[in-house]
Amino acid sequence: MDEATVLRGAESPLADGAHCPRCDDHVPVIRPWAGWPWVRGAWFTVMGTFLLFFPFMAADYVCMMPTLMMVMFAAGPIFHFAGEKPTCRRCRLELVRS
Repeated sequence: MDEATVLRGAESPLADGAHCPRCDDHVPVIRPWAGWPWVRGAWFTVMGTFLLFFPFMAADYVCMMPTLMMVMFAAGPIFHFAGEKPTCRRCRLELVRS
């Protein structure tokens, strides 16, 4: 990792900002919601449940299959938000933890 893009000052959740190499200043940081990794785990749990009950769901294609498709399509946004890194509030540069 580039030493210039290391997130400083974010070790505690109460930190008020970090150094941004692009802005060359101490700036406020946009931190993604801490619950996204939990939501991703819940998504895997729901998919596992669907796989377990698939033989029973196959008999009910009218309701359960559209529900399964909605859960599968939700994976993209959930995985995107769960993988976001903190960013500079001014220039949107991703700041990585050291």
